[in-house]
Amino acid sequence: MISAGLGLVIWLSQLLRLIDVIIGKPDAVMVLLELCLFLIPQTLAYALPVAFLVTCVLTMLRLGGDSELAVMSAVGLSIRQITIPFLIFSMLLMIITILLNTILVPNATEKLRDRVFDLRDQVSTNLIEPGNFDNRIPGVTLFIGRERADGSLENLFIHDRRDNTNIVTLTSADANMTADGDNLILILADGVLRKQREGSSEDEVLAFDNYQYVIALNGGGVGNRNIKRSEFTFVELLEESEKLAASKPAESVRYLARAHEQISQTLFLPFFAFCVVGIMASTIHHRSNTFKPLTVTILLAVGVRLLGIFIQNEANDNKLFIIGTYAWPILMMLALAPFIMFDSPNRRLKRALT
Repeated sequence: MISAGLGLVIWLSQLLRLIDVIIGKPDAVMVLLELCLFLIPQTLAYALPVAFLVTCVLTMLRLGGDSELAVMSAVGLSIRQITIPFLIFSMLLMIITILLNTILVPNATEKLRDRVFDLRDQVSTNLIEPGNFDNRIPGVTLFIGRERADGSLENLFIHDRRDNTNIVTLTSADANMTADGDNLILILADGVLRKQREGSSEDEVLAFDNYQYVIALNGGGVGNRNIKRSEFTFVELLEESEKLAASKPAESVRYLARAHEQISQTLFLPFFAFCVVGIMASTIHHRSNTFKPLTVTILLAVGVRLLGIFIQNEANDNKLFIIGTYAWPILMMLALAPFIMFDSPNRRLKRALT
């Protein structure tokens, strides 16, 4: 339930950033469903670690509040035995998150950005405002004087300069405009076509009663989109890092750091199990003593994760910090292990927090 709720919030926040490419599309519902599908892996990768941390905290609060932890301790269950199920579950989530980070999320992100790029290249007829010049198609200027109630257009102006050797200017008293895939189709009536050909001193002028003009949206210099590191799988990042090692060493390190980040950040899942369960199971036995253990647990978990993010940022500029992205969560787990595995450190922890 926590994962679903948190995932829904993240999913909606990501989707709202793309709302501008959905509005006005004739197949808006299908586009919405397609983009939602591509966002699912990324949403899961963000939500699972946070949801696991929150779930561990709430579970320990519930067990402590109902005195079940005290009962477990009375029947001889050690903190280590209580922690092991959470640790096993965290390892399972870690494997799932690694698969998401290294394969599913990069592929889904690539398909999402490809689709958004294509959608941004399409001009929706619903978004061309009458009375304003529209220059969203590179090399083409559109102007609509007025849109009638039936959807037809009045006083249309088109200036197509994508081909410098053949510049086209069209004016039309009446027109209808539709979008069909990568084409903008205009059915014009009672207008004038003017062509400016390279090397010709006079323009070609043609008056027409009916004329169809098609603007190909995938041409005319739209260009290629930039590929981000978030679209590369683990193997692709390593290959790209190796390619850039000689020519662009700084960029090579960033690709290498991104590759290892996909794996190293999942190590915080077992750390959360150690931190939350180890500390709270040792110190919470009834409702009256939850504040101090809860505060220490949350501050420790969040602080360690934030420092991990800092180390990861440094790894983008210095290859040596890449080792630190793995070492930091492992060292923190080793630091907490004695308080979970041995009675003497566990008793000291209990006295400090109760």
